[in-house]
Amino acid sequence: MQHLTFRIGGWKLVLGVSQIQEIVHSYQITPLPRTPDELEGVVNLRGYYLPVLSLKKRIRQSESGTAPESSSEESVIQDSVDRQCILVTESIYEDRAWRLGLEVDEVHDCIDINDDLWRLPPTRGNAISTEYLSAMVNLDGVTFHKLNLDTVIDPDDILERYYHGVQGSHEPNRLITRANG
Repeated sequence: MQHLTFRIGGWKLVLGVSQIQEIVHSYQITPLPRTPDELEGVVNLRGYYLPVLSLKKRIRQSESGTAPESSSEESVIQDSVDRQCILVTESIYEDRAWRLGLEVDEVHDCIDINDDLWRLPPTRGNAISTEYLSAMVNLDGVTFHKLNLDTVIDPDDILERYYHGVQGSHEPNRLITRANG
């Protein structure tokens, strides 16, 4: 299965390419008042306001421990690197699709990882809470952690913590609205 590799701090993470709608390389985030620190704000994406979540802040990497140092053995993912990008994801909530952007430090390549290579992450000693990780794999000396997108962008949590604080409503389809009308 094809996976997109990306980095947050010293962590090399992956998501299945089917979980990512697009990658936004150039953007300007408009901050929102009275929102948690991990919600960076919104981006006008072709006429829609896309909420952007700092993935680093969401998984609380800095509070949970330290990430591994970057390795010189990164040949698996060095073909192309885009710095500070937004991964646009889409979730289904109450039979409606809605999008959320995840800001990451770097986006690398797509790589093919066989399903039988994945292992469960250790339950202790991770700087990232295991609730946000579904599996890990070591390829040519580089460890990749598979992000559990369902827990990272849990719609109930996102709506409760972000949308209610900004709008006071419970309509997930309003998280993305037409710009200028």
